[in-house]
Amino acid sequence: MKAFRYTRRGLENLLGNWQLILIASIESLVLFAVIFLPVIVFGYGKWKASASVDEFLESILQMYVAVFENPLILLGIFVAVLVVGTVALVIHSMVISGIVRIYLAGEGRMGSSNELSYDVRPRTFSLSEWWTAAKEYWFEVFLIYNIVWGLSALIILVPIVPLLLLAFTSSGDERLLVILLAGGGIWLLLTVIVAFFSRAWSHLAVARAVADDLGVIASSKSALDLIVREPANTLVLVVVMALISLGAGVGGSAVTFSSEMMPAILVLSVILGLAGWLINVVISSAAALWMVAGFVSMAHDFASAELAAGHGRAFA
Repeated sequence: MKAFRYTRRGLENLLGNWQLILIASIESLVLFAVIFLPVIVFGYGKWKASASVDEFLESILQMYVAVFENPLILLGIFVAVLVVGTVALVIHSMVISGIVRIYLAGEGRMGSSNELSYDVRPRTFSLSEWWTAAKEYWFEVFLIYNIVWGLSALIILVPIVPLLLLAFTSSGDERLLVILLAGGGIWLLLTVIVAFFSRAWSHLAVARAVADDLGVIASSKSALDLIVREPANTLVLVVVMALISLGAGVGGSAVTFSSEMMPAILVLSVILGLAGWLINVVISSAAALWMVAGFVSMAHDFASAELAAGHGRAFA
């Protein structure tokens, strides 16, 4: 099955262009600083200003109540979240655009998927090439992410409406419990399926956009067409990459936990904890890029097949 070939080619591309793991790790640290660091600093300031744990919790509760009693504060928080989320997505779009360009060059260096010698490990990383693609395609990738994840969010949120209606109109605690457990379980399964499908769709669409400059709509349609034409390969590739990501998450968490459990002086414990967290970030970034590289390999393979058949750049 081709999905396993894409997984192997993606691994070769990942290892050959290991510098991209560092770039993705730096992106994760930057996004952490942009999104979570202000909250941590604010919470730490509240903690230092409080005389006890009860006073700290009371101040947090008062702030929570004040937010929902004042619509202007709530609106301000919404705007702040929207701005921060947009900035984070722009940064991610730039990073991924450059990464996909490097992986596409690696696919070209490895040649046909049917003739690949796995001794070939492409080394196509160029910081200037990565930055050029980041500047050129970030807006298209930004729009692709909004389209794909926007539609996915609608698919996920729509089933909540009938579930809530059933819950509010149900009579009896047992019936309500069955509705919430069964409906919640089905909704959770749907969410997982849609989330992984969306990742496949977005990765393939970005690869098409960067590879052939098809534009946002054409790239999204082209990626959907590929998924419809190759559902088995897409499903297997998604499952394999999900297992890899899960394994990376468990491995990274184990490293962090092991470093935190080592008895040592306070300063040394902080250093070990920080080192474990950084290793976790690198492992998670590598797993995420392996998924990107695998879908880039899939998109590149079928784009090459379409060109050879004389059907033009788009699959449809």
